[in-house]
Amino acid sequence: GEELRGHVRLGCHVSVAQYTLPNVLPGLLKEFSELEFALEHDFSRKITEAVISLRLDIGIVVNPVQHPDLVIKRLCRDEVSFWTSEKILAGNERVLIADHQLNQTQTLLKKAKTQFDRFVTTSSLEIARDLAIGGGGVAVLPARVVGCMARHGLKKMSGLPSFQDEICLIYRTERRQSKTIQVISSRLSTYFSE
Repeated sequence: GEELRGHVRLGCHVSVAQYTLPNVLPGLLKEFSELEFALEHDFSRKITEAVISLRLDIGIVVNPVQHPDLVIKRLCRDEVSFWTSEKILAGNERVLIADHQLNQTQTLLKKAKTQFDRFVTTSSLEIARDLAIGGGGVAVLPARVVGCMARHGLKKMSGLPSFQDEICLIYRTERRQSKTIQVISSRLSTYFSE
């Protein structure tokens, strides 16, 4: 096949990177010895802006907004919900652990009838997850970030709202013919369809 080479600037939220990139990049790096990646991690809306403005070549983003210059390809779904541990410490049921800068968190808090009167805010969904596992409160988390951690006693709380996410690959329409983008796109699609 054609040798892919060059420098790919790829952006995604750090949590999306953790469950996506380790499953796809190692194979690409092995197969294409001339390929390099510059990874950038930020909120999906910032990554989308960076792809539109050509600062990034490709993005893996959550719930992208349609844009005339973007190709948006759905990779998978996710669900953001309230999670808690069976080991929650007494009194911590009213502590909410979340990234309040995420639109999903704000939407769910408006919809939730449960009153939280104390908050732990963190920009790391992994820290929020681990604090919930440790009994620190109720965390707002995507199921893919919880992942196999459910075996540590985290369970989705019933009777509370959840938010459907779409994880998508985005790139500029004029990059549609790029062999590199086609290969990365196909590897990601294959990974998520398995």
